Amino acid sequence: MKNLNRIYQFILFTVALAFFGCDVDSTDFDIDDRDVYIESILIEAKNNSFLEADIEAAVVNPSRLITASLPPEAEGQQVVLTINLPSGIESTPASGESVAAGESTLLAYGFGLEEEFNIQLNVLAPFQSDKEFVSVWRVDAGGEITLPLEEDGEYNFKVFWGDGEEDIVAGYDLSSASHTYAEAGDYQVVIWGDINGFNFDATNTSRDNIIDITDWGQLKLGNNGGYFRGCSNLQISATNAPDLSETTNFRTMFREASSFNSNINHWDVSGVTSMWDMFYKATNFDQPLDNWDVSNVETFETMFNESAFNQNISSWDVSSATTMKNMFRNSPFNQPIGNWNVANVTSFQSTFRDNKVFDQDLSGWGDKLGNVVTMREMFRGSSYNGDLSAWDMSKVESMWDMFKDAEFNNASIANWDLSSMDNMETMFGGKNCKFNQDISSWDVSNVVNMQNLFKENQVFNQDLSGWDVSNVKCNLDFDTDSPNWDDAHKPQFSVSKFDNNAFCSRPN
Repeated sequence: MKNLNRIYQFILFTVALAFFGCDVDSTDFDIDDRDVYIESILIEAKNNSFLEADIEAAVVNPSRLITASLPPEAEGQQVVLTINLPSGIESTPASGESVAAGESTLLAYGFGLEEEFNIQLNVLAPFQSDKEFVSVWRVDAGGEITLPLEEDGEYNFKVFWGDGEEDIVAGYDLSSASHTYAEAGDYQVVIWGDINGFNFDATNTSRDNIIDITDWGQLKLGNNGGYFRGCSNLQISATNAPDLSETTNFRTMFREASSFNSNINHWDVSGVTSMWDMFYKATNFDQPLDNWDVSNVETFETMFNESAFNQNISSWDVSSATTMKNMFRNSPFNQPIGNWNVANVTSFQSTFRDNKVFDQDLSGWGDKLGNVVTMREMFRGSSYNGDLSAWDMSKVESMWDMFKDAEFNNASIANWDLSSMDNMETMFGGKNCKFNQDISSWDVSNVVNMQNLFKENQVFNQDLSGWDVSNVKCNLDFDTDSPNWDDAHKPQFSVSKFDNNAFCSRPN
């Protein structure tokens, strides 16, 4: 469908809302019989040789603005305006007179009043015919699709719907960006022009209809995230890559795109700072991403949660990352990442929660954990049982549920420095928790919350009577369910029942 002749046929114009009623901005603009305003302005092809079709300019009376987009042939031309004015109102230039393409002014006057309007006649640069955004959509008979435009996006394009119909979209206009098909089938939709902002999360429409992207063309995704969220039938066969030069946010990009499993390893993601939820519940995605430069990514939160991803990403530079919360939660990921520089990470909350296969060596993280504040639920429900003796835990404040229902039972953590620890709630709780190692040497003198620490644990029976628990304010359900556990193993808590009631319900 590429044809250079379209350059001479394609006319784009900016669509803006013209306000003619007295209900528009009534606080400072009120149209009545004696107001100075413009009803409409037409740029007619019969008066302007560079046009093949008439263009109606957008007139915004409250802001005194007149805009239109002209084809490249208008460059350097005089533009004849057909101006429709209310009775008693005149203008300079008058209807039938011309102004230069570009910026100029128009003076409207009458009834002893006058208003100056700013005219912006923008001449569009020629579009290249090899810059077409091409996608494929599947519809039923009578089915409608809507392009996922954003309110803050920038649009000046012509869309060929694949059934012989076409539309011009100039600005955020979902009516022009929607199309109904008479017959069921797969339709190739070609967009020719500028499109900046493509977001199914924002529009929540036609998600199931888009099935392929075969060429990215001039498309820019925007920067609001959610671009292909919920596109349950999407694949990407395009061998080129989207222009990501203005996109730093990949949040929820392919979230719930349940069929997606295409090669995107060639994308330039070097400017991206957030990959939050990027493949969350993308239950078929398992493609290599080892070529990605993620050195500027700050959040990997929930990136691969509940996805099928299990590719080697050991070469990733994650030195800018501050959170890996939920990153590999409930996923089949089991690749070596022990060499990662996680020195700036503050949260490992639920990173490997419910991951039943991860068993890689993480000892290399040992001296790089100095900024970590929370490891809440980090290995909850997981099968991990690696050596963590080298880990610097001196700044960690919360280990709430860290090994709850986990298979972890490694004595390597006996030497941990927990001097900053505040919250140990349910750390070794749960019927499936396997932990039963000597941790009597831990410094828990700053811990406030030990609620449910071993609740429902069937095996732990170590002697903790020597722990300094003088700062503990909550110890409800501290005990294990092990038959070999007795009161002699318990620390000597000073907290009263009243204190438990007061502190145990605090936020964690």
